[in-house]
Amino acid sequence: MATADMCDIPQIAETSMKRAADSDLTAPSDDKRAKTENSTKSSSTFSERIRSAPNWVTNASSATFDNVTKPNSRRTLFVLKASDGSEQFCCVGKVMNCRLSADALSEPPQFEGGSDEHTDLELHLTMRDANLGSTWPTYNDDTQAAVDAISGMRDKAIEEAFVPLLTSDAESVHGLSGDKLGRYRKHKKKPEKVAESLSDNWGGTGMNGNKDILRFKRRCYNTNDLSRSEVFMDKWLRVMDENGDNIDYITDSRAIEAGDTVLVWYRTIAQCCANNFHVSLEPRAVMRIARASAGSDAEGSFGFAAALAKARARDGEDAV
Repeated sequence: MATADMCDIPQIAETSMKRAADSDLTAPSDDKRAKTENSTKSSSTFSERIRSAPNWVTNASSATFDNVTKPNSRRTLFVLKASDGSEQFCCVGKVMNCRLSADALSEPPQFEGGSDEHTDLELHLTMRDANLGSTWPTYNDDTQAAVDAISGMRDKAIEEAFVPLLTSDAESVHGLSGDKLGRYRKHKKKPEKVAESLSDNWGGTGMNGNKDILRFKRRCYNTNDLSRSEVFMDKWLRVMDENGDNIDYITDSRAIEAGDTVLVWYRTIAQCCANNFHVSLEPRAVMRIARASAGSDAEGSFGFAAALAKARARDGEDAV
């Protein structure tokens, strides 16, 4: 995974991240205390590095929406891009629910819009306050920052993407009927009126109404064979555990569970389709950094550091 789309990860020797051997259980208390302090320091250092990376969620406000609509597409599509061209931003949160495994995907979706031809991988994060201790010391500040940044994407898309498009001289707009376009064009010389109309008629924002849940969804086009988990893992969504190893989340129904703390790398998409405008969050990679049952200061800190070290080692691979 390239650093432009993940994060700048400091080099750490993986040997120092492994859990102590059984013989260490009888080590002097001073040694145990030193190991705990090192674990806390490593975890804190990594969270700081991720938070200071160019693609951390707080930097999304300075990115711009780029029109990537294909000539024959049925929709107008904008993708949020940073100044260096990267499209993926990162945030932290706790899993509220998800539809990733074959078992979960075999059940009817909670919301309408499912498809027999395609597969929708879904992950919902709760952004409410939680105590993660040394695993993520600034968790509450960071979840609030993510809420603030993502809740501003609708207005950003309206002002920077769709108002200029709808007030331009384009003969047509993908995903918008001629009648609808004509109604917007009546206010061509008053862009504030177009913005107001878009705001009143806007659809999804990637969040719930209370703005404390983030909704990520990756539509896997023309992919529905759940017996071929490698297709989902290689092409559509990458999921990693605390050690940085890939997880077969299609087969393993416990790969990501409610209450797990995760990092999500995602794209922000603004689109017009079937006369509807909405913002959606498209996950590209998920890293589990703490289990729901691990507690606030779990020993997963070593695994977290090791995971990021492994991610750096994979830096030469294609971005997710």
